[in-house]
Amino acid sequence: PIVYVLGGWHNVMSFMMIVRNPNGYKEFHSYDIDADAVSVADQICDTWRFENPKVYNYHENAENAKYSIEHERLVINCSMDQMENNDWFDVIPKNSLVCIQTTDCHPDDVSWEIKQHTPNLDEMIKKFPKLNVLFSGSKRIQYEQSGYTRLMLIGTKL
Repeated sequence: PIVYVLGGWHNVMSFMMIVRNPNGYKEFHSYDIDADAVSVADQICDTWRFENPKVYNYHENAENAKYSIEHERLVINCSMDQMENNDWFDVIPKNSLVCIQTTDCHPDDVSWEIKQHTPNLDEMIKKFPKLNVLFSGSKRIQYEQSGYTRLMLIGTKL
């Protein structure tokens, strides 16, 4: 498949997926609104400008992602909580495999900006009525004095 990483930051996601399974993907396209993060992503993924699978990093909003119609698609968004809304989901083509992650972090409890607070999986599922959920799960991430729960949905876009 062609993999699309929305809110890709330094695009370590593509790097890890290629290293673990170099023949498993056709291309990677990562989108982030932070130009500095995209610059770092270009450095991390530099090798794959010349080798397959190709990695492309874009300084662009996720809702402006350009999707291939001819190929299978895997869309990954691990930054849902840091996006203003879910317009990025609306433009994903039907039948795409989609993986969405967020945290249960409340905006008042963290040092980074949370734009969409999602306290649990039920609330997360309600935000995506056009996702045929194949998997939902959570994992507690515990630090010495604090922690949070990571929430994930995997499904096909209806």
